[in-house]
Amino acid sequence: MVLIICQNCNRGKRHYAKKVCWTCYKKLYMSKTDWKKYYQDHKEKRQLTAKQCYLKHQEKYIFKQREYYQKNKIQILQKNKEYIKTRNKKYISVGGYWKDYYQRNREKRVEQARHYQEKNSEKIKERRKKNYQQNKEKILTSRKIYLQKTDNNSKYYQKNKDKERQRMLRYKKTERGKMVLKLRTIRRLTRERNAETNLKVEELIELFNNPCCAYCGSIDKLTLDHLIPVAKGGKTEKNNLVLACHSCNASKGKKDLLEWVILKNIKLEGILLERTS
Repeated sequence: MVLIICQNCNRGKRHYAKKVCWTCYKKLYMSKTDWKKYYQDHKEKRQLTAKQCYLKHQEKYIFKQREYYQKNKIQILQKNKEYIKTRNKKYISVGGYWKDYYQRNREKRVEQARHYQEKNSEKIKERRKKNYQQNKEKILTSRKIYLQKTDNNSKYYQKNKDKERQRMLRYKKTERGKMVLKLRTIRRLTRERNAETNLKVEELIELFNNPCCAYCGSIDKLTLDHLIPVAKGGKTEKNNLVLACHSCNASKGKKDLLEWVILKNIKLEGILLERTS
């Protein structure tokens, strides 16, 4: 393509049949409907040409962006701060949007973070090392401040031991406090047996909504039982756990569910069949 001066705006642009630049050609010879049709028909070609042009002149674009940022650094930072404030006001005013979104998509976010850490473990280590070397003084000062706060908390606990103990006893009597203590014991036992745990407090509360033994239907001395035992590779998950009385749990022991059912001639309930399937 030969570069010539546009007859309309007197700027150096590409040569077209009308001897006019592209911006003037759109204004003079194309309507909005024609422009939309042309864009839809030649969308892939335009994207390819844009990518090729960017790859050829990549260094120039980056250099110009850096120059613009250095010249207008203060203005850009102020605009960013104002935008963040307005955005947070909108979402916080609508009933805590960010908290609701995190609670709805909590499992997805955790899986994405784990997947990213497994793939990019070496990169994360290098970033932390660089960050520590660049901001060594700040990190050390923040650690000192954290240690001072912990010392203050320990001093407060020593002065007010009775109040803190009473507060913890009240919390342990609540439903959530009881479930947290049970979950701690489960995690401790699974660590000792080198098993895996993905259980949460909310899932454990759901199990205790119907407090009865899944095998015999009794209510006394309920415990958690693994359908596939931990000794045979069973996990402490919601689908593998069932409420059982102390006698049924003790008689089952390390046996598989089907073996124990055949020996005792027990009829399983519908809830138990759904978990095994």
